[in-house]
Amino acid sequence: NFLLVAVVTENQPAGSFVVWVKVIDDDFDANGETDVTIEPEDIFQMRSDDGVIVSTKSFDREVKDKYQLTVTACDRGTPKRLVK
Repeated sequence: NFLLVAVVTENQPAGSFVVWVKVIDDDFDANGETDVTIEPEDIFQMRSDDGVIVSTKSFDREVKDKYQLTVTACDRGTPKRLVK
């Protein structure tokens, strides 16, 4: 687990850069392949090709000044395990 703080300037258009995430699992086969989910996915979206997380809306500090983004990575093994 880790904590990362990202700052996004308010009034930036949807699709603006938030943070870049790289997930690596050193296992072999399906145990080394990963699936990444983000929450809330209605506010943030992860581009699958490069791991960049972007906003899906414009932020207004007067409406809400903070958002919590949770990124979860699991391997594709059986059983699935969290990538740490």
